Amino acid sequence: MRVVSVNTSPIREILYRGTSFRTGIFKTAVAGPVRLFTDHVEGDEQADRRVHGGVDMAAYAYPIEHYAFWQQEIARPALPFGQFGENLTISGLTEENARIGDILKLGSATVQVSEPRIPCFKLVARMEAGVDFSARFHKSRKLGFYLRVLEEGEVAAGDAISVVEVAEGSPTVAEFIAVSQFATRDLDALTRIQRARGLSAKWIATLQKHIDRAAPNAPAPAAAAPPGEEVVFAKSGLTVRWDDEARHLLGLAERAGLNPGFGCRSGSCGTCVCTVLAGEVEYTEPVEPSAAGTVLMCSARPRGGRLVLDL
Repeated sequence: MRVVSVNTSPIREILYRGTSFRTGIFKTAVAGPVRLFTDHVEGDEQADRRVHGGVDMAAYAYPIEHYAFWQQEIARPALPFGQFGENLTISGLTEENARIGDILKLGSATVQVSEPRIPCFKLVARMEAGVDFSARFHKSRKLGFYLRVLEEGEVAAGDAISVVEVAEGSPTVAEFIAVSQFATRDLDALTRIQRARGLSAKWIATLQKHIDRAAPNAPAPAAAAPPGEEVVFAKSGLTVRWDDEARHLLGLAERAGLNPGFGCRSGSCGTCVCTVLAGEVEYTEPVEPSAAGTVLMCSARPRGGRLVLDL
């Protein structure tokens, strides 16, 4: 196991699909040793520390083993290191064999595997491989993982990665992704991964919401909107009927031929927020609701009656 490349980026302001935002996702390889600090990588900047940076996400690692898959998937002959916004392109350590809580030695730094990366809309802008790339990335489960820096130190391309301590009993990153992102909300599985060693307070709280919903005595979810309830996309001049197979308002809009912006499709990034002009919605996932009068389309459905969205 080794570090293949160390990648950093200053914050840039870019325009994507009519929206201007700041991001540090355009990382490129750097030569020589770089210091890993407890909350960031030397020379690297983060525009939004909710999704990268800080104590629990000080550095992002991505396995080089996934590069060949994406080269084929998006029909590109080569991809530069740092393409996925990772600080560390690594080899020999993937989601399948890294456990949440594992302690590793990288150069002179000691780090801990802390959590998987959940993609947002900025990855779509970085990849330029279609507006659905974030969803495809998420579905692939080839997400990489964040590292917590336990002891600051320097790391450079070519440095060996050694395992200091295996977090026995903790789920692998792959298992954590499967249960938290894809599996039917299973109480035992959710409880097991919530006990992962060194799991961040943010993830503990998120999983607790899922656990509360999965518990046998949890309140029954509100009834789904009856089939045939109208959903109006006002700007687009479309009126469609709600269909439970769409799963959420984002899916309904896509089935209607619309192309709303989205990132994570899990209620985290806020990209798919939309103004509610009339009617009511309910959330189907335990997310932090958006501002009053708006809805995160990827995690909600009509509550009943006519719903009008500013889309």
